[in-house]
Amino acid sequence: MATFTFQAIDGSGRTSSGTLAAASRDEAATILHARNLILMELREAAAGGAQLTDSEPIGLLGRFLPGGSAQVELGLYQLAVMLRNGVNVLTALRTVAAQSAILRLRQVWQRIAREVQAGGTMAAAMGRERRFPAMVAHLVKVGEQTGELDQVLERAAAIMRKRREIVSQQITALAYPVIVLVMSFAVAGWMVVGVIPALAKFLRTIGRQLPPITQALIDVSGFITTHLALAAIVLVAATVALVALYRFPPTRLQFDRCLLRVPVLGPALRTASSALFARAMAVLMRSGVRVVDGLGTMAELMGNRWLSHTVSTGRDLVVRGAPLAQSLRAKGAFTPMLTGMIAIGEQSGSLDEVLDQLAAFHELALEQMLKRLSMVFEVLTLLAVGGVVGFVYISFFVALFAAG
Repeated sequence: MATFTFQAIDGSGRTSSGTLAAASRDEAATILHARNLILMELREAAAGGAQLTDSEPIGLLGRFLPGGSAQVELGLYQLAVMLRNGVNVLTALRTVAAQSAILRLRQVWQRIAREVQAGGTMAAAMGRERRFPAMVAHLVKVGEQTGELDQVLERAAAIMRKRREIVSQQITALAYPVIVLVMSFAVAGWMVVGVIPALAKFLRTIGRQLPPITQALIDVSGFITTHLALAAIVLVAATVALVALYRFPPTRLQFDRCLLRVPVLGPALRTASSALFARAMAVLMRSGVRVVDGLGTMAELMGNRWLSHTVSTGRDLVVRGAPLAQSLRAKGAFTPMLTGMIAIGEQSGSLDEVLDQLAAFHELALEQMLKRLSMVFEVLTLLAVGGVVGFVYISFFVALFAAG
């Protein structure tokens, strides 16, 4: 038998410490888990216990990169695996920090480890870090109280991954058409500003009259060249004004509301948000979070301010006794399928299962919708680019024929 010293927190968040006799570290951890204690540190009195904190070297990029959601998810998964195998919380946090190859993210994990070592909770420490959504801190708090910290950490990482995948799908669907459109207009602009004026000057020197279509293009080129500085100033001022209005909460609310009504794009955004709401709410409820508290967390998780306002208003209605489905039925917000099936889940008492099925349905629908959206944008892009570039090329070659 060996003697182990431990530090742990109970279900109410109070810190406790002491010594324990056990045949191994695993047995000591099992005994403490059976007492509903969450380990922060477990050491063998003689040897001090094994350490898992071999540091990962930080490269040049790691010193400057901020670290994204994928790296945070990886850290949460590592924590879950270590806790499930009997590693105490403090050692697990130090290990995740040491194995992070991104400096800023390593510093985040180190700050959390220091707060836990000082007697604080992991949930409170994560709540003060901007890298973790409010949902993660909420789930960790529930896990610390119920003794299922490893499970809720894994669920939190899964939700972050799903949110990242949904955003990535939306960006991928729009990236290709936007890049093609920008590059095509850049080429057309170069021809209008650089090539066509030189050709016009050449035609005038040899005494040839410009074709009407080319003359029209020359007039456009001259107007753009003359007012280029003014146009740049107006564009910059308009961009700054739009950014300022977008950051102003009342304007952002109405802008996000209008965005959900845009044909083709709006339904895709509503479907993506409905999928995220269903998936995250199911995880929160399965982890023991009350519906009211879960809605408060979801209001912060929603990127669209109108949907966030809808969830926040729905939470107030639920507090007053209204059903969840009815509380979320705002015009132009979530999909009718979401609120309709939530009503069925409330009646049957299996809301978490219904939310899981809703999430799977909306994720599949979103994938198909984004494919159609990408196709529509590609067609519109080809038409726009074809019209502009085609007009420039025709004007260019007609002028060449006139010169010959």
